[in-house]
Amino acid sequence: MRGSSDIENVVEETIQFANQLTGEAIIKGTAMTELSGGQTRSLLIADAVVIGNSPIILLDEIENAGIHKTKALELLKKYAKLFVFVTHDPTIALYSDCRIIMKSGSMQKVVYSNIEERGVALELKKMDDMILYYRGLIRAGEVINNTHLESVTK
Repeated sequence: MRGSSDIENVVEETIQFANQLTGEAIIKGTAMTELSGGQTRSLLIADAVVIGNSPIILLDEIENAGIHKTKALELLKKYAKLFVFVTHDPTIALYSDCRIIMKSGSMQKVVYSNIEERGVALELKKMDDMILYYRGLIRAGEVINNTHLESVTK
């Protein structure tokens, strides 16, 4: 735990953080080799954020492997660290304070977020939440019908 005096609480906080990012909960004591790709990814992010002592963290395409990206952004704001996201995802890009546009291996432009972009990000979040809702239903073995659609579009 990198010198922590309260190992049990650090482990618990790390697992709780990771479980907020992944659709399938990580159970304490499970071997890393038994975790799914999404669970492993969420645990590695939680380790870097909760346990790591680096003030700057590079997160590459957190939207992959079933990570709940808007929840991740919400959680990350609680930590006094600088997060650099590598992403093609519009929601993550628009929720960020600024975007560095890269092309052919070099920085082309810096774009600072504004209020209008944040409004667009909120609309994209609603779409993401709908997809996560359906992912959860499918993961639970539910049969999807029009009632589900009506409940999320109200």
